[in-house]
Amino acid sequence: MAAHDVPKAVLYSWPGSIWCSVPRLALVEKGYGDDEIVIKSVNITQGDQFTPAFLRLNAHGTVPTLVVPLERSLGPDEESQFRALRDSVAIADFIDQSRSPLSKTHTTSSAPAPSLSPATMEGANISKAIVSLLHDEKGADPNFLKRSARVPAEITEGAKVNVPLFEARQRVIDASLAEQPEGVSSKLRTFLESKSAANMINLDIWSRGSASPHAAEFMQSSKTLWELSLPDTLKKLDGLIVGPFCLGDQLSVADLHLAAWLARVVSVCGGSATPEDLAKVEEKIGKPGFKLGEKVKGFWAVMIVRPSFKTVYPGGVLH
Repeated sequence: MAAHDVPKAVLYSWPGSIWCSVPRLALVEKGYGDDEIVIKSVNITQGDQFTPAFLRLNAHGTVPTLVVPLERSLGPDEESQFRALRDSVAIADFIDQSRSPLSKTHTTSSAPAPSLSPATMEGANISKAIVSLLHDEKGADPNFLKRSARVPAEITEGAKVNVPLFEARQRVIDASLAEQPEGVSSKLRTFLESKSAANMINLDIWSRGSASPHAAEFMQSSKTLWELSLPDTLKKLDGLIVGPFCLGDQLSVADLHLAAWLARVVSVCGGSATPEDLAKVEEKIGKPGFKLGEKVKGFWAVMIVRPSFKTVYPGGVLH
């Protein structure tokens, strides 16, 4: 089989998605060539993740999703078979493990491929703790952070972006539901109905503001996020980071997750990729006496100058 005939992995991604940034950072750090993985856009602002075609790849309707050819199906006489990885943790680990300094098979890049895996048990434990903390849905959820509002004025301001977003998603969800057989129960229909219900609540909040019956609970959850969850997470991170990177002097996979998460936090606070803009996080949190730890500051300073970060966040514009 000629090199150009070898099926490639496909990364389904969206530039503005926080967790899509993790595998994109990993691809640069591991030295993958531009032609080694196909990147396809899934416009989550328009609800593309809820189309039946995408839900066949990822029943959870989330990005990133990495579809990889199975090695045993790469022979010249074999029909290609694929498997899908459906979250940024698994995808980043796969990208790390799939290319080593000795990798030659189906590799077009000659760039170094340093290991991003922890070298010690202690490092593995720290890495796991950091990644788990950042992905804890009960903690400082970065996606909720972006669409939170503590007071009615913040709902009014956010409506300009969020009403069109949730309207677009609802149109796609409704269209996908319309394609399901009438009267037939299925996992797909159940999933779409649950997403429709949640999406309609969000649309009601952003459309009606404080008049929505869901607004009070939403604003209280937003306050808890900003006043408790986010400061607590930042404090825990400062205790876990070895410095300057998560595990010390060498970059690891945990740094990719932290870079994406912290970029979202700084972005929501109106900042860009500069050391000084971390101060905007303290200002936005507005908690008396709260200060970012020195290890978090040090991590941000060394991460934002890396070529991978500049590639994923061109011009220092965060998302």
